[in-house]
Amino acid sequence: QSTQHYRDIKVQEAEGRKREHVSHLRAVFSEIDADGSGDITTEEIQLMLQEPRLAQYLNSMDVCAEDAEMLFKLLDRDDSGKVSIDEFCQGCLRLKGEAKSFDIHQLMYQNQRLHHKLMEFFSHLDNNFRLLRDHSLMFQKERAHDFDGEVKGI
Repeated sequence: QSTQHYRDIKVQEAEGRKREHVSHLRAVFSEIDADGSGDITTEEIQLMLQEPRLAQYLNSMDVCAEDAEMLFKLLDRDDSGKVSIDEFCQGCLRLKGEAKSFDIHQLMYQNQRLHHKLMEFFSHLDNNFRLLRDHSLMFQKERAHDFDGEVKGI
């Protein structure tokens, strides 16, 4: 029973740290969101990097100023050109800490699947282009033959 109690305490501590971190992220978000729109844009991220305290926060996540554009792309999950507070908090929580072996293997698996699907697509595309070329050549020969007959018939 003491083992279960210990686990419960550890879970509560982790949840408390996460809540504290999210609260801090929301405060950071509010500082970055210069126009108060509720979304962060690339321009606001760039402005943030000029603020030493906020740039230090990024550095604490092992993200340097040169990586700001990539950070924005990683946070902008829906590709809207804006980052909402939820995207910001979830993205920063994902970026915090080291990549686990599982994360790396998951990326490798997804990359392999994508590569396989792209190869299938390119093969399909190549076959269709060949068919199109063959049909085009046949059509051109028929048109040339018809044209020769019209010229001779005059």
